[in-house]
Amino acid sequence: MKILIVDDHRLFLDGVCHVVEQLDTHIECVPVADAMQALSILDIDSDIELILLDINMPRLDGIGFLDSIQRRGVTVPVVAVSATEEAEQILNVLNHGALGFIPKSHDSEQMLDAIRQVLDGNIYLPAGLNTAIERLRSAPLASADPDSSYNQVGVTRRQREVLKLVANGYSNKDIALTLHLSEATVKSHLYALFQLLHAKSRAECVRNAYKIGLIKPPE
Repeated sequence: MKILIVDDHRLFLDGVCHVVEQLDTHIECVPVADAMQALSILDIDSDIELILLDINMPRLDGIGFLDSIQRRGVTVPVVAVSATEEAEQILNVLNHGALGFIPKSHDSEQMLDAIRQVLDGNIYLPAGLNTAIERLRSAPLASADPDSSYNQVGVTRRQREVLKLVANGYSNKDIALTLHLSEATVKSHLYALFQLLHAKSRAECVRNAYKIGLIKPPE
């Protein structure tokens, strides 16, 4: 298994590689200090199975990288890694398809546990950040017309596409096949939608989207 690690701080990059290689003797760490270089590697290496991505980097930041791999149809799961632990920024990277967030303050065992959870198909967030994101989730929903509501609520175009398919009864597997995403990425988008739309189920997520005009109910 190859894990691509993208961070512009060499010392941290080397340290994470050392930690990641403890997961398994067959793990190969691919360290790069630039997101543009990471995109080039993904273009030629189909064996990458996980990406650990620093959010704040020069030239192309974490959000730009996530948007780029979605446009290219890359379905490799991505976990954001950063010294920043602001809930709004973390929710933003989840909105753009990241499958979790690992603070740089984590020790090696915590980081390994987080990576294992993501490789098992789960979304990883530290407990304290879960609470902070829950507070963001409790903010009042915006009310807007159908053409602009997704911008005001914070839903991305890709998430809106996922939401429309959920409303039509598509399973995660069907959504992944239709949008050319991995099921893990679909799960990440659904998690973000639940947060943004104050929902605890797919049905409630769709109902709340109808209420604010995010998507139109069937006629």
